[in-house]
Order: sequence, then structure tokens, then C-alpha cells
Amino acid sequence: MAELTGHDAVTVHRLLELKPGGDAAYGKDRPLDADLVVVDEASMLDVLLANKLTKAIAPGAHPLFAGDVDQLPSVGAGEVLRDLLTPSTPIPHVRLTQIFRQASHSGVVTNAHRINAGDYPRTHGLDDFFHFAVEDAEQAAQVTVDVVARRIPAKFGLDPRHDIQVLTPMHRGATGAGVLNTLLQEALTPARTPPHHPGLPAGPPIVRPSLTPRSCTRHPRYRLIFQVAHAQVASTAHRWWWTVERRLSASLRL
Repeated sequence: MAELTGHDAVTVHRLLELKPGGDAAYGKDRPLDADLVVVDEASMLDVLLANKLTKAIAPGAHPLFAGDVDQLPSVGAGEVLRDLLTPSTPIPHVRLTQIFRQASHSGVVTNAHRINAGDYPRTHGLDDFFHFAVEDAEQAAQVTVDVVARRIPAKFGLDPRHDIQVLTPMHRGATGAGVLNTLLQEALTPARTPPHHPGLPAGPPIVRPSLTPRSCTRHPRYRLIFQVAHAQVASTAHRWWWTVERRLSASLRL
């Protein structure tokens, strides 16, 4: 938004200086100094926040709400944007129906329109939309890993580690983000035991308790903040930490 308009873009909460559990700094008695207020992703506006925002718009100023009613609704109560776009609404509005992110013949576009219309999506005869029916969550997780690690790379030539993303609506459970992340990591980046360091896998962050920022800041002369980096080769990272520790210890003895 800031790049397109050349003006600063902030969240509605920050615009109104609205603090959790408190009142907004801007309102009917202290309106915003703006002739036009553009609100993007307006589908996520709930009733309470929309009420505070409209009260803060000065008389004669214009609010412009932009969003997609078919995207995620607000976390709070109400569907403000959908209610503003009802067939009987007196509010001037424009609804865009042409999708530019995918080709018009894309199965994603086709099924998106079918779902919005209340129809079942097409599951056959499409080149970029596939449906895998399974009976239980554990099987769904295994099929997901197989699709990401083997089927999609084989059919489309994509790199499963850089070109594919997996979306799940849950965090917990057999098909939640936690379990899927573990299964995909095991399939795509299996742990390797580097030489001379048994039991130390390559890839995860390496933390040496003796090198925490708190222990270093006890010496005012050497206030160092260490950022833990992901090691591509664990043995190299181990030698780097050992070198830093040795040099720091020598310096602290000065």
C-alpha cells in the first residue's frame, strides 16, 4: 500500500492509536486529519473496530474499503464488508470478478468460482487441481508428504524445498502444522551425523549455554550479542563456536 500510494501505511489500530483495553486517541471529538482513508483487507474488519474507525473520519472525508468478502472473515464479531455489499446496499461499490493471479482456464480459478457459488469443485480433468480422498488424518499426513516430496516434483519439476508450500488450517493434530513440519523435514532434509561429532545433526540451530548474551554482558568491556545461525554443516559451526569461545575467554582474562 505504501509503495503504490507514496504515503505511509499503518494498521487501523496504529492509525487510531488504539491500545488494548483502552480507548482510541482519535474519534468523533478528535477526527483524523485526512480527506480520504483507504482501508485494505477490509474483510477482516469486525464491528467494534469499524465503529471506532468510522467515528474518527472527519465530516466531508471519504472512507474507501477494499477487500475480498470470500477471504478470511474478521476474528471479532460481524462481517462488515460483506454486509456493506449486500444486494440492497445503498453504498456505491464495485466488485471485481476477473482474476489475474492465475490464467482464466486454471483449475484453481474454476473451482474457486464453483465453491463461491455453492457447487462442488471439479476433481477430475484439470491440470493444476488435484483431489486426494483419504479416510483418516494419519493417512492424510502421509499422502501430503508423498505429494510434496515425490509426486509434484516428478510431474512439474519443482524443488520441494523452495517451490512448494503446504497450507493446513490447524496447528495440532495428525495433520497440523507441527506434525507436518516434522514429517516433511524428515522426508526432505533428513538429519545427518557429521564426522567427529556423533549425535549432532546438521541443520538445527546450535546453542552453547556458556555463550549466552547474559554471561557476556557481565563484562562491560565486552558486551557482545550473539545471534544463533542455522548451521549448514554442523562440524563447521561447532569449530566456529569453539573458536569464538576460546577468543572470548582469552579476552576476558585480560
